[in-house]
Amino acid sequence: MVYGKVYIPYVAQGMEFRLGRYIAVPDIEAQLAPNNNMYSHSMTYGFDNYTNTGILGTLKLTKNWELQLGISAGTETLPWNGAHISLINPVTGYPGYQGARDPGMQPSLTACVQWESDTAWDNIYVCADGINNGDWGFNNVQWLGFSYFHKFNDQWYLAMESYFLYGRNVPDVSQGYANTAFAYVPYNKPNEAFCPSGETSCTAKAYSMLVYLNYQFSPLDNITLRAEWYDDINGWRIGFATQYDDFAIGWQHWLSPQVELRPEIAWYHSFDTPAFDNGTKHAITVVSGDVIWHF
Repeated sequence: MVYGKVYIPYVAQGMEFRLGRYIAVPDIEAQLAPNNNMYSHSMTYGFDNYTNTGILGTLKLTKNWELQLGISAGTETLPWNGAHISLINPVTGYPGYQGARDPGMQPSLTACVQWESDTAWDNIYVCADGINNGDWGFNNVQWLGFSYFHKFNDQWYLAMESYFLYGRNVPDVSQGYANTAFAYVPYNKPNEAFCPSGETSCTAKAYSMLVYLNYQFSPLDNITLRAEWYDDINGWRIGFATQYDDFAIGWQHWLSPQVELRPEIAWYHSFDTPAFDNGTKHAITVVSGDVIWHF
């Protein structure tokens, strides 16, 4: 993240402009460990858009309502990635891929509205992010979704998120396009999809529903439960065209105001197709954790 902010307090309840490379505005979770409920991440977070590079305006209309509008270069890309490149096969000498360095580098819309109750115990945040023509790029994700937060009392709170992702004209895996047209791009080739039978490309889609339930049972201890359903219909996001669920429990314990421990256990499961351990298992259990030192 590299960005700057300008705050103007005299417009409505305040206006802010953010310019640079910043975390995509939707989502419950974030890249930075101290901003995350647990050590591990959900699939919902792991396979959507992380960052945008552009300008985002935020207007606090009233105590309860906030609007956001912005334009960026797209999802996980930079403005200069639209420059034309010509890749040459070093063995045959014939041309390889020719075109934009990232076909997903396009002017893209971010538009959000947020409502918060007078008590701030309820918050609904609806967003459209990275919206352009949706044509296949390295990670040209069209994001439509919302999050909801509810505080029950000083010990319990709930966080929910749901989204719909899509990309148009995504090549079917049978075409092998990423390995031919982008044969000399060594890392992070564009993902392909498992399209309906007979189609060489399609609109690839994914749906998600994610819930976090948090309980603080002492001033220094918190328990987090995570439940998730993810449907990667065309295998465009994860690589296997199937549905998933994920259940996890984590404990956050503060040893001091500076040191926090976060052990946890998570179980991930795929429905129709083995999607774990190189496509050999339907489920995997992960025991993990971290230590955060705040300074």
